[in-house]
Order: sequence, then structure tokens, then C-alpha cells
Amino acid sequence: MSSQISSLMQDYGGYVAPLLKVIGGAGSVVTASRAANANAQQAIINSRMQANQISRKARQTVGGQVAMTAAAGLATSGTPLAVMMDTAREAELDRLTVLRGGKMLANQYRLEGSQKVAAGLMKMGTDFFQKDPTSILQDLLNKAVAANRSWTGGAANPWAPSVPAGTYSLSP
Repeated sequence: MSSQISSLMQDYGGYVAPLLKVIGGAGSVVTASRAANANAQQAIINSRMQANQISRKARQTVGGQVAMTAAAGLATSGTPLAVMMDTAREAELDRLTVLRGGKMLANQYRLEGSQKVAAGLMKMGTDFFQKDPTSILQDLLNKAVAANRSWTGGAANPWAPSVPAGTYSLSP
């Protein structure tokens, strides 16, 4: 029995190395996916921080314009108000542009991550199926049937009685 198991393990040994490559490839795929998501999140965070800085600077600029207009004794309506509105509008456009750029960069990171995952999955498949997948599956099936026949005394059906009642032999 142990010689049969040893023989079976030797027969399947040719599939262990490719299977280990596949397992290693799975780790690489997961790492690439996590890195892409982390980069995407960081891009969003950075763009939000930059947008907040633009908003704060715009509020300071408009506040300074209001203070200068009031200090000059001018009314804060008419032309000074138009200048303040233009300043606020430009700042808002800058803020939205930065946020959009952050989202675009995040999408780019996600796309690159998806491409790395797809490439990793393809590599995992080619590492395992170094020859024709049909021949590998056929080879595995033939070995499994042969092992089953040797363990069941030649019966093709593993549930078919292969040993007459009353005898308990493990060898064929």
C-alpha cells in the first residue's frame, strides 16, 4: 500500500512545482491589487487636501479684498464685489479641477492594478498549464483511474465490491 502511495506521489510530483508557482502567483496578484487600491486611495486623499488648501487660500484672498475695500472707505458692492466673486469662482474651478485630477489618477491606479491582476492570473494559468490543458487533465484522470483500479482490485467503480465478503486484503 505504501509503495502505491509513493508511486502515486511520484506520478503527481510533476504537478507540484507548477502548483507552487500558481500559489506564489496568487500572492503576487493579491499584492498588486492591494497596492493599486492603496495608491488610488492616496490619490483621492491628496487631491482632497490640495482642494481644501485652495478653498482656504481663496477665503483668505476674498477676506483680504473685503478688508482692503472697507479700509479704503469704498462700498463692498459693484466692482469690488464683482472682483471678489470672480476670485471665489476661479478658486472653486481650481478646487474642482484638483478633485477631478485626483479621481482620474485614482482610476488610472485602479486600471493599472486590474491589468496587473489580469496579467498575474494569465501567468498563473501558463505556469500551471505548461503543456496542453486537455492533456494535463487527461493525464490526471488516467492516473486517478489507474490508482482507483489498483486500490479497488481492478474494478472501475470504486463502490463496486472488489473483495469478496470475508477477506480483507489491501493488496490487489
